[in-house]
Amino acid sequence: MTHFNGNSILRDLTKQAGYPSLAHLVAKHTLFTHPDTVKQTHNQNLFRIIRNASRRGEMVDYSDGKKVMYCDNEGPNRAFVWSNGGIKYQDVQLNHIYSDSQNVNVYTSLANLCMTPAFIAKLTDTDLEIKALLKYRSFDLYGFYLEKEPIRPIDYESLNWMPFLPSLTDLEKYLQSRLISSKKSRSSTSAREIGWLFSNFEPDKHLIL
Repeated sequence: MTHFNGNSILRDLTKQAGYPSLAHLVAKHTLFTHPDTVKQTHNQNLFRIIRNASRRGEMVDYSDGKKVMYCDNEGPNRAFVWSNGGIKYQDVQLNHIYSDSQNVNVYTSLANLCMTPAFIAKLTDTDLEIKALLKYRSFDLYGFYLEKEPIRPIDYESLNWMPFLPSLTDLEKYLQSRLISSKKSRSSTSAREIGWLFSNFEPDKHLIL
């Protein structure tokens, strides 16, 4: 039986391209939000959104007694893209470092998000080495982790990470302007009707249609 292993092929291509390891390739091409921007969120979620693509737009009761909105990846994508200055992108994928899409506290947390080229995005879901690497990177940058602190990879200090985009001096003001300019988006609707981080998760009267 022929064994067709995409991970092995990518590792071979990585070596041919001159990278010492797959970790070096991923580090070089993975975008994290600037720590000064994330610091303004205290590692909290921006929106009260969790994943349920088939029921996106619905608002339901959550375990903490408050409402959440069902969404697809629009919420996390807007959180990341807007918080990085409204970047334009192509052939990339937004990745959750901890993939708990039903946890409202992490689904739209900037500390739990990174962006990679699409061709290496699968590694963030399936490759244990890369998953561990990204968890440590988030911990190193933001002090973010779930349950227990991740272990530093052996070759971590030798990695050359992708530079941050410029930080946002006033994240709240910038995001509010984006929410106002896209009032029909699920992110804006959820912030307006059930609140978001910078309204203390109470309905935001500044976003009234």
